[in-house]
Amino acid sequence: MSRRRRPITNIKAGGAEPYTTLDVAGRGVAGYFFQDPEAHGRMPNMWLVYFASTDIEGTVAKITEGEGTILNGPFDTPFGQIIVAQDPQRAVFQVIQPSR
Repeated sequence: MSRRRRPITNIKAGGAEPYTTLDVAGRGVAGYFFQDPEAHGRMPNMWLVYFASTDIEGTVAKITEGEGTILNGPFDTPFGQIIVAQDPQRAVFQVIQPSR
């Protein structure tokens, strides 16, 4: 069984900590950054799931029609437009409309 290296990409935007993406076959499949405890207080590091969308505005409408809440966004990132949302049971997730 052979092991292949998976490329890692670091992006630094506006003095923020680097956001690291983990790529498989040229596609970003995960990303992470370490939060500054002074900026984020007691909020722990965590994983947050992303779902992909081809229509971020349409996705916003479906979430709100389904009694979900948009917590932030849509906002632009180097990867595309993102929203942070919460379902009616209060689970938080993000949706991205990739720029590529």
